Amino acid sequence: VGSISGAAFNPAVALGLDVKSFGLGWGIWYGLAELFGAALAALFFQIVRPEDQSGQDLVNYSPALPTKLMSEFLGTFMLVLT
Repeated sequence: VGSISGAAFNPAVALGLDVKSFGLGWGIWYGLAELFGAALAALFFQIVRPEDQSGQDLVNYSPALPTKLMSEFLGTFMLVLT
């Protein structure tokens, strides 16, 4: 992925590349942006998959409308983005 977007999935490597490329000041901001993105992804996961936290019986589970809408939005967003 790195040759296209410059992405590094190992946080230590990403921070090292950011510091080398942009300096320590920008490297810290890029590291904080990565942490914010991870927290946002965890939040979206909890919205899209509430049954993972509730311990419900998954055989009879039917997702609520907001869960279905958020799943559709995120899936469409990722298809359009990539």
